Amino acid sequence: LLYTIKFECLCTTMEMPIPKGHKYERLFEEDEETPPHEQILMSHDSNKWNQILNLDDFFTRIYNYHRNNGFWCMFINDLLQLLQYLFVVFFVVFLTSCIDYDELGNHSTNRTSEPSLSDAINWNGLKNIHGFIALLVIIAAFYWFWRCFKFIWNTMKYAEIKQFYWNVLKIPEDDISNLDWLEVQSKVIESQKEVQLCLHKDTLSELGNGNAL
Repeated sequence: LLYTIKFECLCTTMEMPIPKGHKYERLFEEDEETPPHEQILMSHDSNKWNQILNLDDFFTRIYNYHRNNGFWCMFINDLLQLLQYLFVVFFVVFLTSCIDYDELGNHSTNRTSEPSLSDAINWNGLKNIHGFIALLVIIAAFYWFWRCFKFIWNTMKYAEIKQFYWNVLKIPEDDISNLDWLEVQSKVIESQKEVQLCLHKDTLSELGNGNAL
């Protein structure tokens, strides 16, 4: 290749025509092992974690991700909290508006049997709900929708940390519960050499990570 380049430069300098059968060769060979689209993805994944603006929040999310045993445990826990909140609100409305306590406590001698809960339940009470209870339900609904948005936001953050564990720390989801936090922390410190999490420091330390947490 070097001789070919010198031959072309010599022909150009001496104003000599380049032979017709001469073939041009590339100065640099393309990487045939890694396809171009995979090179772009690898570059994007490595640059994604460079220069984290809020390292304290980032390290806290890494720690919480490990402490709560990964993505699916955190996702299911947040989802169950949303469903639990709905159940509590519905149960309170049911107890205050759908049960006839006078009927439930009626022990008149004219009755052939003791009153049961099914006799005291009146679903039509939802149509005539008290104004104060209706106001509380509206406030609870706004709060629940806010928690839904927070749930979506947290899920996106969990997915981001999951990618960091997989792409940078090389820790699969199934191995998180089997690793001690000190092992994860050592991998985070080593990752500083590759992805440059902190712009102002060349290396990270256990003390700095502990202060962030």
